Amino acid sequence: AGNVGYNAFSGTLQMLGAGALPFFQAEQAVYLPVDSARTYTATVDSTGLMPGTYTVTTSLLTGDRRAMAISVVTWTLRGPDFAVTQSPTTTTLTAGNTYTFAFGVENRGDLADNAIFRFSLGDVADQQQAQRLEVGQSGFFTFTFNVPDDLASADYLATYVVSGTLGSAVTRGDWRVSVQ
Repeated sequence: AGNVGYNAFSGTLQMLGAGALPFFQAEQAVYLPVDSARTYTATVDSTGLMPGTYTVTTSLLTGDRRAMAISVVTWTLRGPDFAVTQSPTTTTLTAGNTYTFAFGVENRGDLADNAIFRFSLGDVADQQQAQRLEVGQSGFFTFTFNVPDDLASADYLATYVVSGTLGSAVTRGDWRVSVQ
């Protein structure tokens, strides 16, 4: 806030955050001498907010609560965004052996969530794991499976799907695996 007028200003700085419902409200007394500027800060806790568009309206109010200035800031809070950062490079499997595939996942979104990782390999494996990943946090999902002795030698499709519980985008991937 800045005062370029002829008189000092004394009033209230009011902040209101809203999306589908109000989620934040704060007021702070302010005093601005003539030819001065002040910076006022507020911390908005986004815990519990769902992905969506939100606004924060800041009003500079006089002593009798009349608005001298109003500023509105709108932003979009993205949900979690799970990116696969590591995946197996194995393309050939031998019947009768046990294998472990590890996948790295990072949450590059704006909100923490449970990453739900599903891995499948034809009729050989179909497994799912869940792990909570905070914003910027990485985690690993490890799947161990046995390739049956009597599995026909052929190419099989290995797939993975990563999703979340907050309606995040779904990440998919697949590759061909040859069983000998």
